[in-house]
Amino acid sequence: MPAAPAAAETSVSTTGAANAELATLLERWPELVASVRPATRAVVSWCRPLSVDGALVTLGFPEAKAFLKDHAERKRPDLEAAVGQFLGRPVTVRCVATNLDLVSPPPDDDAAFVLNEARRIFAEDLLDIGDIT
Repeated sequence: MPAAPAAAETSVSTTGAANAELATLLERWPELVASVRPATRAVVSWCRPLSVDGALVTLGFPEAKAFLKDHAERKRPDLEAAVGQFLGRPVTVRCVATNLDLVSPPPDDDAAFVLNEARRIFAEDLLDIGDIT
């Protein structure tokens, strides 16, 4: 019977490590995006990490831009190298198309988050107004 608590502790610590790695990826995502080649950067700037499960890292792309997920699949070796470098170990990257609005947003400063949400919500109604002097 003592083996059950040890297994439960291992599961909790593995989950905690995965959550810490996901938090690290979310926090450092802009740095990771900047570190990849320009062709890869254009694709991964639209996605964000969704989960870390052992060696599997899942990246989510907006459903409306699912074609980027397909392009990212072709860039998988670059993505795996970049994510693996940030986590300090080899990883496998899986790309999925999902509704990112249902996933909590990555860490960002409040002003940029509000501005991005306003652009998303009011995209059709934005006006181009020059600088006011």
